[in-house]
Amino acid sequence: MNILDLDLDFFQNDVYYDYDGNKQRLSDDDFWPWAERDVRSFLEKKCGLNKTNPIIGCCAKTHDQLFNVIVEKGFDNINLYHVDAHDDLHPSASGKKCFVCNIINLMSCPVEERITVIKDHMSEGNVVGMLLAYQKLNSVFFITDKSKRWHISTRTPMFHKDFNENGEMLQIPTVKDGIVIDDFIRYPDLVKKVNWIEPEIPYHVEDYSSWQTPTSFDFVFFCQSPRFTSEASDALIPIIKEYIKLE
Repeated sequence: MNILDLDLDFFQNDVYYDYDGNKQRLSDDDFWPWAERDVRSFLEKKCGLNKTNPIIGCCAKTHDQLFNVIVEKGFDNINLYHVDAHDDLHPSASGKKCFVCNIINLMSCPVEERITVIKDHMSEGNVVGMLLAYQKLNSVFFITDKSKRWHISTRTPMFHKDFNENGEMLQIPTVKDGIVIDDFIRYPDLVKKVNWIEPEIPYHVEDYSSWQTPTSFDFVFFCQSPRFTSEASDALIPIIKEYIKLE
């Protein structure tokens, strides 16, 4: 199944990184939306959407709701096309340790028993990682503006196979009790204590300017992400909704 995952913060002039725990809308003076014609061009020419034949989908306030939508609708075997200013693979949530460590040992934690721990550690910044942990993904395509994102080092290696953040595979490490995620960052030799038994998921990072969807979509998810967008950017919400047949 192919899901187009759109975040409003992608359609802004710049990217906000939530280092200070911002809970307010961003300044209209610093963060403003794309022009309507550019948004429509991207949706139609890059994503293959057509407002006269909208695709079934839903709109949400925050990105972590994507997980709930997928679980509630029973979606599986997902090729996720993640159009966003952020990769949403950050390991922590609300100051808690990475959920990988709290699952304890994934070898002894069946997938169907993970949902309680996953939901307890859900955040807007790790929803793709949560879907990976719940084994809902076949592949992930992260479509972003590399010229905005790559000038700040925000990537984390924790969801990447062999902790290689530049690699093309996602894979969750199975860790032993007592080893916390920070240890792997500080002490590379501890990587040897990881078992790579979880599924490997192909991961591709594409610059939006050269990307074009190779497929049609079965479902569209769109979120506002108010902590990462300005009120001025809300003007794009009704425009983007024209391409979604809301359930």
